[in-house]
Amino acid sequence: MEYINESIIYSAPSVSQRAALYALKDFDRIKKEVVPIFKERIEYSYNRIKNIPYLKAFKSQGGIYLFVNIEKTKLSTQEFVDLVFDKLNIILLSGESFGAPNYIRIACTLDISILKEAFDRLETLKF
Repeated sequence: MEYINESIIYSAPSVSQRAALYALKDFDRIKKEVVPIFKERIEYSYNRIKNIPYLKAFKSQGGIYLFVNIEKTKLSTQEFVDLVFDKLNIILLSGESFGAPNYIRIACTLDISILKEAFDRLETLKF
């Protein structure tokens, strides 16, 4: 286990190294394909959050995550994350892990159809 741990901790696995090389060699094509997809997902998620009264988000200027303020729920971030998981089967991360109390982090990495389903479920919660 020590040898396995050292190879994971102290160096990037060979699969990750090959993926990085591929991405660097074909960066322009990959960027043209991937960036619009994630922009659309962020835009969609941000617009859905704006329509949920107990959530507030700042629009991401780049990246695949949104930090969402949950203060209006009157729950701690962990209470909110646990409630959403238990009642709606949605996994969110507490902003506490990122130095952002009263915030949750939403990853906009999934297809819009899946994001739609998650936001439809979130809209069912009442506070």
